[in-house]
Amino acid sequence: MDSDAVAPGAPPGFMPGTEGRAKAAVPGTLLALIMFTQFPLAVALTVTAPLLAAMAADLVQPGDSTFLVKLVTGIVGPSIIIGAPVAGWLADRFDRRPLLAALGTIFIVSAMAPAFLDNLGWIVVSRFFTGACGGGLLTVGMVMVGQYYDEKRRPGVIGILAFLTLSTSVLTLPIAGALASAGWRNAFYIFLLLVPLVLLALVRPLPPVARAMPHDAAGPRSRGLPRVPIALLLIAFTNGLALNLAGIFYSFYFTELGVKDVGTISLLLMYQAAVAGVLTLLFGRASARLSQTQIFIVCFTGAALGLGTQGLTSDWRIAAVSLTFTGIAMGWLVPNVAATTIALVDPRQHGAALGVVRAVSAMAPLLGISQPLQVALGIQGIFLSIATLAALVVLGLVTGALPLKRVEPRA
Repeated sequence: MDSDAVAPGAPPGFMPGTEGRAKAAVPGTLLALIMFTQFPLAVALTVTAPLLAAMAADLVQPGDSTFLVKLVTGIVGPSIIIGAPVAGWLADRFDRRPLLAALGTIFIVSAMAPAFLDNLGWIVVSRFFTGACGGGLLTVGMVMVGQYYDEKRRPGVIGILAFLTLSTSVLTLPIAGALASAGWRNAFYIFLLLVPLVLLALVRPLPPVARAMPHDAAGPRSRGLPRVPIALLLIAFTNGLALNLAGIFYSFYFTELGVKDVGTISLLLMYQAAVAGVLTLLFGRASARLSQTQIFIVCFTGAALGLGTQGLTSDWRIAAVSLTFTGIAMGWLVPNVAATTIALVDPRQHGAALGVVRAVSAMAPLLGISQPLQVALGIQGIFLSIATLAALVVLGLVTGALPLKRVEPRA
């Protein structure tokens, strides 16, 4: 057999004969493409926040329910549950270049569609495809991080991507608000900024992987569902509750504590985001000094302290200080979940595994926004419940009851 032949199941872009070479520099266009895969979902999740009232006034007839207006934002989460695993599965099996181009094109078309639609039902449908493709793009981009960056450089890259994603979410709000000042439809033109994603995917083939690949990555393709550690799935679920579900309630929470000014609430949440932003930039250095388990312990300790304090206090000032702890959790949880998934799962199933983990995180908030749960526990009760679960995760990690061990590939 020719020594340069590519083994069946080798990752797309793998270049035979490179198993012993030093890590080659990643081309700038590839890094830009990976960066652009992380932005769409962040913009999609944020852009409608300042628009819903105006959309309701324009599209909802007197006496009609506003349920569909809420779904304009709410449908994105469920769509990620479908889009992320499907895109990840496809990324494990097919060339990622046309996959990125297709996902990017559908994303931009569906994301801009509300600017031209007059029916809320069709707007919700378009937002479903926006969320599904946005989750898919993010998943495929993270698969490429695992493919092109070795274990030493990978955490730093993931941390930078997390910082850029967080910054995108923060910046989208004022930009969307400014565009919507002349009409809410104008805000959806912000998605034109993502056209370079499609152009980068079309401009040239993806470069070969010029670094040593794990031995099992060159074997036959693994069949069936991805083998993800149960402990990691539980961590992903708790991550979704601690970050996404709590974030949904913060505006109502601070209002209940007596903060009536929307600007003050925005400043408090921006402080939390700033703490998280600093932590994401430090993620690469932290990963060089701490194990993935230790980083999770720090994150969930912060979540338990922050949400526990918010669940117990009636003083908004104390709650504001506690945002420091939840900011720490926000800064490191998302990048560490991705880095741990890449490190522990069979490389042939990185895409499917990252998609499943992303879906589990997106699924968690759906369980917490049910009306009966809100009535039974209240916002502070929900915060205390999440804090308790975070503390139990810390206990499991410290005692070894939740081991984060690499899953051996199927034969």
